[in-house]
Amino acid sequence: MKLDPYKEQATDVDGHWRLRPNYKASFDQVLAEKKEAKKWLGVKAIEQVARQHEASNGLVINAYGFRGPEIENDHLCPRVLTIGDSVTFGLGSLSYPGFMRQYFNERQVGIEIVNAGVEGYAPRNALLEVEKYKTLKPEIVLIYLGWNAIYSLDRASYSNQAISKIPWLLSRIGYVLERLFEGSTNMATNTFNRDLVPNTSDIDIDFWSNVRPKFMSDLDELIKILKLNGSEVYLISLFGLFHEDIKPTDEALSIGHLPLETNNPYVLAAMTSSYNRHLKQLATSRNVEFIDLYQWGRKNLMPLENYFFDSVHFNAKGLEKVGNFLATQISTSKKLTNVYCKK
Repeated sequence: MKLDPYKEQATDVDGHWRLRPNYKASFDQVLAEKKEAKKWLGVKAIEQVARQHEASNGLVINAYGFRGPEIENDHLCPRVLTIGDSVTFGLGSLSYPGFMRQYFNERQVGIEIVNAGVEGYAPRNALLEVEKYKTLKPEIVLIYLGWNAIYSLDRASYSNQAISKIPWLLSRIGYVLERLFEGSTNMATNTFNRDLVPNTSDIDIDFWSNVRPKFMSDLDELIKILKLNGSEVYLISLFGLFHEDIKPTDEALSIGHLPLETNNPYVLAAMTSSYNRHLKQLATSRNVEFIDLYQWGRKNLMPLENYFFDSVHFNAKGLEKVGNFLATQISTSKKLTNVYCKK
């Protein structure tokens, strides 16, 4: 795997990675490394935040392998664990868990926020880390996951008809050949730079609107284990740049990117809506809390392009608003109100 220096390949599980414990680097170092690896989206993210926020302590991975300050060994204050992917990990020096921490600190409320976001993680990866999560014994766990799994969806794997797999197989053969001759980095860049073509008549919209993602089973198992560990679990619906009932602006199309499966932003919107619907059903069936970031965002993060860096990642303004919103959503939990401690 081609990993950033602050990540390491898991030695116990194939195709899995973790953050490198005790890693520290300035963002100038991280920026240089991403430029060398031609990870242009990461470069753009760091440079954008650097322009908006001059002060930065750089990237710090603590001894447990989580981004941010060291875990408090005495666990005197209630602990909130935020499980997620690159959206949770953060944009440059900023993250929504960081803004949650700031929210409670400003109110002199002693709640420890642990950022367990890792770039590239899907529900499968989080499930592989569940024993590590359990050792922290968090009072509350927030789960904001799904984008990487959605971006990996392919229609053929959801069809029982072999004939329907042929076009998909041909497209994947072409994709593999392009990677062999062009290189994976250039291929990823070209995929990211594709022109987006909004089309409300696309038959894939209806197809993905009626699909239950297979990776829901990984989330189900993750929730079950965390609940048995004594944590109060919150599932958070996904909120992205593209929506089924909102015509994307030229600016949104210019900053957005889509799964390999499609070049139509309405298809990604359908995938997201379907996932959110099944996520809410899962929350109900497992009797866990559901934070509807999607519905809140449609009222509070408009126009969309003002709060997004790309199709799924919030920009600095978006991260701050989301962090403050999530903090208010958990602040009334009995897991916190019964054990509030002052710092």
